[in-house]
Amino acid sequence: MAQWLGWDSPSLIYNQGSGEDAFDFSSRSNSFNNIVLNASPGWNANLIVVRAPFHTGLDREYARAMGDLSNFTAMLAS
Repeated sequence: MAQWLGWDSPSLIYNQGSGEDAFDFSSRSNSFNNIVLNASPGWNANLIVVRAPFHTGLDREYARAMGDLSNFTAMLAS
Protein backbone atom coordinates (compact mmCIF):
# COMPACT_ATOMS: atom_id res chain seq x y z
CA MET A 1 0.00 0.00 0.00
CA ALA A 2 1.41 3.36 -0.98
CA GLN A 3 -1.09 5.58 0.84
CA TRP A 4 -3.99 4.94 3.19
CA LEU A 5 -6.39 7.75 4.10
CA GLY A 6 -9.11 5.59 5.63
CA TRP A 7 -12.11 3.42 4.89
CA ASP A 8 -14.29 6.37 3.88
CA SER A 9 -11.86 7.59 1.17
CA PRO A 10 -11.95 6.48 -2.48
CA SER A 11 -9.37 3.90 -3.49
CA LEU A 12 -7.20 3.40 -6.55
CA ILE A 13 -6.14 -0.22 -6.92
CA TYR A 14 -3.36 -0.58 -9.47
CA ASN A 15 -2.17 -3.84 -11.05
CA GLN A 16 1.30 -3.50 -12.54
CA GLY A 17 2.20 -4.15 -16.13
CA SER A 18 3.35 -7.52 -17.40
CA GLY A 19 7.00 -8.17 -16.73
CA GLU A 20 7.53 -5.57 -14.03
CA ASP A 21 7.89 -5.89 -10.28
CA ALA A 22 5.06 -4.00 -8.62
CA PHE A 23 7.09 -3.34 -5.49
CA ASP A 24 10.40 -2.30 -7.05
CA PHE A 25 10.02 1.46 -6.70
CA SER A 26 13.70 2.01 -7.55
CA SER A 27 13.14 0.88 -11.13
CA ARG A 28 12.56 3.56 -13.75
CA SER A 29 10.21 1.18 -15.54
CA ASN A 30 7.85 0.81 -12.56
CA SER A 31 4.55 2.07 -14.00
CA PHE A 32 2.86 2.57 -10.60
CA ASN A 33 5.71 4.80 -9.53
CA ASN A 34 5.79 6.72 -12.84
CA ILE A 35 2.05 7.03 -13.48
CA VAL A 36 0.60 7.32 -9.99
CA LEU A 37 3.19 8.40 -7.45
CA ASN A 38 5.37 10.75 -9.50
CA ALA A 39 2.94 11.99 -12.14
CA SER A 40 0.21 13.28 -9.89
CA PRO A 41 1.26 14.04 -6.31
CA GLY A 42 -1.41 14.86 -3.82
CA TRP A 43 -3.86 12.06 -4.56
CA ASN A 44 -6.82 12.36 -2.21
CA ALA A 45 -7.39 8.61 -2.27
CA ASN A 46 -6.08 5.35 -0.91
CA LEU A 47 -3.34 4.16 -3.27
CA ILE A 48 -2.97 0.40 -3.42
CA VAL A 49 -0.67 -1.54 -5.73
CA VAL A 50 -1.09 -5.28 -6.18
CA ARG A 51 1.15 -7.86 -7.72
CA ALA A 52 -0.57 -10.45 -9.86
CA PRO A 53 0.16 -14.12 -9.23
CA PHE A 54 3.34 -15.43 -10.85
CA HIS A 55 5.05 -12.02 -10.85
CA THR A 56 7.33 -12.86 -7.95
CA GLY A 57 10.11 -14.66 -9.78
CA LEU A 58 12.12 -14.43 -12.94
CA ASP A 59 10.60 -13.41 -16.27
CA ARG A 60 11.10 -16.90 -17.72
CA GLU A 61 9.25 -18.45 -14.75
CA TYR A 62 6.38 -16.03 -15.37
CA ALA A 63 6.33 -16.89 -19.09
CA ARG A 64 6.25 -20.62 -18.30
CA ALA A 65 3.44 -20.18 -15.77
CA MET A 66 1.37 -18.18 -18.27
CA GLY A 67 1.63 -21.10 -20.69
CA ASP A 68 -0.77 -23.03 -18.45
CA LEU A 69 -4.39 -21.97 -19.04
CA SER A 70 -5.37 -22.39 -15.38
CA ASN A 71 -2.51 -20.12 -14.27
CA PHE A 72 -3.39 -17.52 -16.92
CA THR A 73 -7.07 -17.43 -15.92
CA ALA A 74 -6.11 -17.25 -12.23
CA MET A 75 -3.93 -14.22 -12.96
CA LEU A 76 -6.74 -12.54 -14.91
CA ALA A 77 -9.25 -13.27 -12.17
CA SER A 78 -7.05 -11.70 -9.51
